[in-house]
Amino acid sequence: MREILIDESSFQSASGVHAYLASHLDFPDHYGANLDALSDCLGDLDSQVALTIVLSDAAEGEGGLTDWFPRFVRTVLRSARSNDEIEVVVHATSLGALGRLAAVPGMIDMLSEEPFVTQGIIACMRE
Repeated sequence: MREILIDESSFQSASGVHAYLASHLDFPDHYGANLDALSDCLGDLDSQVALTIVLSDAAEGEGGLTDWFPRFVRTVLRSARSNDEIEVVVHATSLGALGRLAAVPGMIDMLSEEPFVTQGIIACMRE
């Protein structure tokens, strides 16, 4: 199983996250580097991958991820629902990071349905 860490604080832009995943997950050359293309490529994975996503108190700046990253997390979680090859654990480093995630439309319902995600967030918040 491939294990991939996606730490929000390690990236300056959405394009950096897309390039990182494309490289580590061997996405095709025609990968569109947007959330729809990400969903498609994750849905096509046929080998096991464990994704650990760390959501932090990222500062908004030029190319900042503050608004985009929680939508990225939602896309990954939705893809994991439809592809059993994908395991996801989400860690929020603070209540502010958790609040950003919870503010994404549909995320509260999704988190309540996905115990592995909720446990990851709760475990991180207790540390």
